[in-house]
Amino acid sequence: MHRRGVGVLATAALVAAAPLRPAASQGADRGPRVTFFLARYATPTFYALYAGYGAGSWQGVVGLVENSRNGYWEALLGLAKGLALGPGQTMTTALAVARASDSRYVQLYLVPSLAAGRIALDVTVEIYAPIQRQGAFQYYLSPLSLRLGLTSRFQLGGTYLLAGQQGTTTGHALGPGVRVVVPHGAVTLDWVLGLTAYRNQTRLQFQTSL
Repeated sequence: MHRRGVGVLATAALVAAAPLRPAASQGADRGPRVTFFLARYATPTFYALYAGYGAGSWQGVVGLVENSRNGYWEALLGLAKGLALGPGQTMTTALAVARASDSRYVQLYLVPSLAAGRIALDVTVEIYAPIQRQGAFQYYLSPLSLRLGLTSRFQLGGTYLLAGQQGTTTGHALGPGVRVVVPHGAVTLDWVLGLTAYRNQTRLQFQTSL
């Protein structure tokens, strides 16, 4: 794996772990606090960092994305709300404004998470609408993952990726993945094969909820 990608994830893990003990000691304190942290690395040269800060079901969201292979980058700021739909079912929605290397965008995120017994389905839908003359309308499933819990800490399944942009061929990728549950979070590793207009990727993700 690219050394820079390993460094990004190692740094992310340390940053995310830093507030875990103070947050746990606050107990019933429902004041504003860091609510989640997510770091993702995908071969060959893609990096993304996201964090949330807020109270209750509302939170502010910041994010940084870079793809050094094609020179693309973006920085985003938004507002998210989490909803409990039922036992094992949640939905997070977020609206953000992003400054990217090619344009400025309004972004919509829909992140449902469903679980029934040992089966879990997680989806991240991303929609980009440009607010300048340059830029293109974009839509993503990044990712859609279906997993089976083999133990309380180990899940095995498959991941599907979709990347669409106005004026280009929609990309598709599919492959196996594993998730390991760690204290306060999870580490996910996916290997996806590009089916149409998508490169083969190895994707490593660390996420934590505080």
